[in-house]
Amino acid sequence: HDEAASHLQEVIRLQATRAEAHFNLANSFMLGGHIEQALASYRRAVELRGDHAPWRYNLGVALARAGDNRAAQGEFRTAAQLDSGYTAAWNGLARSLVGQTQLNDAEIREALAAAERAAELTGRQNVGVLDTLAAAHASAGDFAKAIEIVENVLSQSAGQLTEQVASQLTQRLAAYRQGRRDVP
Repeated sequence: HDEAASHLQEVIRLQATRAEAHFNLANSFMLGGHIEQALASYRRAVELRGDHAPWRYNLGVALARAGDNRAAQGEFRTAAQLDSGYTAAWNGLARSLVGQTQLNDAEIREALAAAERAAELTGRQNVGVLDTLAAAHASAGDFAKAIEIVENVLSQSAGQLTEQVASQLTQRLAAYRQGRRDVP
């Protein structure tokens, strides 16, 4: 990681306007857990080429990891606007919204819409996306729908889930049955 980062930093020094080098360096920083450096590099890449949805999405992920959910949501929205078929952007937006302690009505509607879009894009087959969809329904107070989604995932994916994922889903299911939100 450090050798790759050093090489990319040299490329950037020589070609400061090469957006791809900034993006790759940011990815390297993220892998190494250097969030602040990753943010600086993602921001520079987006500044040079802001029309690339995956770059906006990755900036959103870094912002979320840094604890700036509002800014992360903005980047996820932009990524989804740039590429309406980008599942990760829709799911990232929904997950970021339902991860908030409190949501207003507009945020709940946006979380539900984003989670529904991600679920549609995956043919309702992606466990992580369905987990987010269930959390969005729970955030809206529709615990019956959240329970239905998680129960379907657990029954249809039996034997295919890791122990950790199955355990997390089972815990969320218990929370939903008690009328409590459980954030993915």
